Amino acid sequence: MNGVKALVFDVFGTVVDWREGVAREAAILRTAGCPASGKTGSDPS
Repeated sequence: MNGVKALVFDVFGTVVDWREGVAREAAILRTAGCPASGKTGSDPS
């Protein structure tokens, strides 16, 4: 076998960490409200 046939990276841990980070930040925004929208977490509208 001469030459590279495939180049593979294990990114599963990175993807899982990314998803957990997004979920964590979304939970914070739901609780505290989103400053960009001008809504607070206690305002259901």
